[in-house]
Amino acid sequence: MLIAWLHDHNSSDWPVGLKFVQFSKNISHHAQSPYEALFGVKARIGLRSSSLPDEILGRMASEDDLLAAFQQNTSDVHTGTDLIFSIFLYFIALEIMFNVLLKS
Repeated sequence: MLIAWLHDHNSSDWPVGLKFVQFSKNISHHAQSPYEALFGVKARIGLRSSSLPDEILGRMASEDDLLAAFQQNTSDVHTGTDLIFSIFLYFIALEIMFNVLLKS
């Protein structure tokens, strides 16, 4: 699976690909993913599973766009759910940055 991931993403950076392959393997070989077992909900993957409106998601082309949308929509963090969502967006921003680097 790792070799296929490296080929699909035109990358030789196997430590980065390993996290994606491990996540896929963990979900496919168990009744639920480790994330589900720990938090009791399915893992939210990608921006489409975020609470950002589709019109904002459609305009995003870079990590800066994501951060601007995040700052605009979450100006104050009051609850633990907001904090978890903030952390989630941070990791999504890292994923976008990684994908942009792979394409260049």
